[in-house]
Amino acid sequence: MRIGGVAPGGDSACGRVGDEVRRLCIGFAMAAILLGGMGWMVSPDVAASEPMHGAHYAQWDSDPTAPIKESLSSSLATRSSGERWMDVNRSTGQVTLYAGNAAQHIFWGSLSRDSSNGFYATASGTYYVYTKHLPLTYTPYADNYITHWVGFDDYRANGFHSYTKDSGGNVIPNGAGYTAGCVALAPGEIETLYDFAFVGMRVEVHW
Repeated sequence: MRIGGVAPGGDSACGRVGDEVRRLCIGFAMAAILLGGMGWMVSPDVAASEPMHGAHYAQWDSDPTAPIKESLSSSLATRSSGERWMDVNRSTGQVTLYAGNAAQHIFWGSLSRDSSNGFYATASGTYYVYTKHLPLTYTPYADNYITHWVGFDDYRANGFHSYTKDSGGNVIPNGAGYTAGCVALAPGEIETLYDFAFVGMRVEVHW
């Protein structure tokens, strides 16, 4: 006799027990069907060991593009609902601070003159702020100092910062010149950006 199957003679296994047990069997069977159909029958241990497209996305197997659609939908919803993020236009040097789709502040920054996506470029891509550091700090790239560091490209050590300064904190001649990949902003503007930014904030860099 198979559990939940058909016993010899045509009677179901549940049908051979009392009414109370029959109701329990039917209840358990329906629960198993419902939960199984929703992809909840995978144990946490198994789910943790499976590839993400397997156990975690089981309910989307009929539409393999569903995770992508949900991600895009979530991104658009977040942006339109007031997400704070920053945009850098490599063509113009324009730096825009956004809340949702509304520009809060617009500045013009000094970027790298390298038009590639090399190590010393203000490379195109989607980044996230990974650190903030306010004090006057020495940088070997300029052999001088900067303040208001907001790092977003860990690989290239790129970030937003003040114009280049001397050891006394004064902007040096040509302190607003081309960078080695960072985005340098004028006094006052870099303070606004520093206060606006937080670790984890999205940064878009593009042409």
